[in-house]
Amino acid sequence: MKGVTWFWKANTNPWSSNEIEQWIPFPDIINRQIEQAYEDRQLEIVISEEYKIDLNRLLQNDIFDFGKQRPVRRCSKTGDTLTYYRRERFNFAQSIQRSITDDTLNYGCSFVTD
Repeated sequence: MKGVTWFWKANTNPWSSNEIEQWIPFPDIINRQIEQAYEDRQLEIVISEEYKIDLNRLLQNDIFDFGKQRPVRRCSKTGDTLTYYRRERFNFAQSIQRSITDDTLNYGCSFVTD
């Protein structure tokens, strides 16, 4: 990724100056695609079925509603960014299930007997 991370502004109202700014990095594969388009001096890149990024104005646009826009920014990787990626890697989407071997009397299976 050449030490560059792309972020999108996640605030409810991304244009409000009254809120604390919340910037979220794009997923790794999309980050690479955006950076490649930026290095190739493309004007825009489509990043999903719903969104494209205007690389001149640094805006993420909704493809179906041109009124919906969010700022994006390009930053060199810092310790904070690396910490985010570590946290994202170990943040499981699914909850950890109870082990089937909790039943130690039957070794996890009620039909196994000695």
